[in-house]
Amino acid sequence: MHAIEKLEPSILTRYIMEVASAFNKFYNTHNISNTEDIGLKNARINMVKATCSVIKISLNMLGIEVLEEM
Repeated sequence: MHAIEKLEPSILTRYIMEVASAFNKFYNTHNISNTEDIGLKNARINMVKATCSVIKISLNMLGIEVLEEM
């Protein structure tokens, strides 16, 4: 991984911010829970889960524990 090779955790933090920003734009543009097309709804739900997973794994790599609930 580039961040490890260069000893620059900021590379990973920028990546996390880019993923979160892209997801935020998607979430504000596309309806997820009220989508009538079941296939599209399931695809969007899977994308949400995948995005959460990427962010969680990335934060864990930085030593930041992610809460499951607040």
